[in-house]
Amino acid sequence: MALHALKDAINRRRHARHGAATLATIRVQGGNADIPCNLQDISVGGACLQLAEPLALPSYFVLVLQGQVERACSVVWRDRDRIGVRFR
Repeated sequence: MALHALKDAINRRRHARHGAATLATIRVQGGNADIPCNLQDISVGGACLQLAEPLALPSYFVLVLQGQVERACSVVWRDRDRIGVRFR
């Protein structure tokens, strides 16, 4: 994603994001294994996730926070090993 497009996306956010720096898990429907990720920041409406390596993820998945809280997500943007999601 180009820098100007990223800045535009940040300016359109409805909810303030808060730094999180914690581990989370991506659960893909029909997937064989959960995918670990780092939760970079989070808001009421979405989050920024960092993966250990760039992966081809589907547009929809479940994000598991602290092993307990599950949030359905849709991917809003992708940038190599980072993705932005909107909670559904």
